[in-house]
Amino acid sequence: MADAAGRYVGGTLDAGRLHAVFCASDVFCEAARAPGFVAREIEGGMVIPVFSSLEALAGFAAQDALVRFATRRTGWFSARGQDLLDLLPDGFDLLLDPGADHAIRLRAGATVRRLMVGPTPVRPALR
Repeated sequence: MADAAGRYVGGTLDAGRLHAVFCASDVFCEAARAPGFVAREIEGGMVIPVFSSLEALAGFAAQDALVRFATRRTGWFSARGQDLLDLLPDGFDLLLDPGADHAIRLRAGATVRRLMVGPTPVRPALR
């Protein structure tokens, strides 16, 4: 998934192929204290950080260690990209590998579960 995102950012992979790769890939998320997603507010709305690998999630979590400790969030889960899209609440987007050079915001339509890939800062500031 990270390779496909990097190729998309570099202009050598189109949005349709990125969508297909995402839907078929296992992605990793922080686990909330109760069942559900851990969401963040960034410029442009609410996102759910998702990661292309457990290593990418661990690297992000290490940078966010104080927040994770204070909220007692230490877990993670994985899901197939298509399953994650099916569960995505309306009004939320996905942010793939925040902080990475290939970070991209994946916008899911409210009625059509198809990714719309939009521009995002390469290193978005998460709150």
